[in-house]
Amino acid sequence: MLSIAKTIDARCAGGGERPTLTYAKPPGREEACINLRTVVFPWSASDGAALTVAVRWNKRRRTRFGFEFEPGGRVLVDVPPGAAVDDVQRLLRRHAAWLARRSRAAADANVYRPPEAYVDGAVLLHRGQRLTLRLGGGEVVWLLDAATLVAPARGTKAAVWAWCAAEADFLLGQALADAAEGLDWLTVRPPWRHRYMSSRWGSCSNRGRITLNTHLVKLAPETAAYVALHELCHLRHMDHGRGFYALLAEHLPDWQRHRAELRRHGALLREPRPTRPSRRTANSTRRRRLR
Repeated sequence: MLSIAKTIDARCAGGGERPTLTYAKPPGREEACINLRTVVFPWSASDGAALTVAVRWNKRRRTRFGFEFEPGGRVLVDVPPGAAVDDVQRLLRRHAAWLARRSRAAADANVYRPPEAYVDGAVLLHRGQRLTLRLGGGEVVWLLDAATLVAPARGTKAAVWAWCAAEADFLLGQALADAAEGLDWLTVRPPWRHRYMSSRWGSCSNRGRITLNTHLVKLAPETAAYVALHELCHLRHMDHGRGFYALLAEHLPDWQRHRAELRRHGALLREPRPTRPSRRTANSTRRRRLR
């Protein structure tokens, strides 16, 4: 039986061209690999740079390999459930020069990394500006000035994320409304929501519902506006074909610059969610407050 050839679009944080890759999926491969999660192995780029390749099987991917390059020399490859490590290694050899170029670009990029711990002095983002976190004795998160965010010392990360979500209610709603103002072909404002997402900045469902990533309140307003416009354009073109990008460029000619900003801040998508207190801890805290 002939194998099924599928075209794969390689994506990377460094930008640039996207080579067309071919993934030959033999029958029965999916059943053999469906239970795999992540495999990590060393790899040497064509320029001699030492890389670490992490292959992650993603059930959401059907025909595409997704590439993400990290400054430390780690390459994350998202693959469909039916792919094998041999497919990835063959692909890396075929595009060795591209791999080295994108790795260098990622290493040179000014990439923001969220703090590993929300401790006093940690650096956070809000509307594209860096804020210094200061821990206070109260239970409210608030801006002390343009460069300082005050948060409670207990449950700090959860409190800051909740504050960002409250900010997003207005800021992202306003970004979506402003983006819609200039679209004469948009007759009805679509329903929308925001939530923390770990793999995308926004989405548009087949029913026309737009979802924006809550993390967007941490980026510059024009970057959030780009994502809002991007998703609104999907109301006319659900794919990423030529028609979609022509429409996007008509309303925002320099959209590539904003996409580059998203890639610089891709680490926000992978930031672990705050841990929720156990029911026993929450009840204990509630009792102390009542006394």
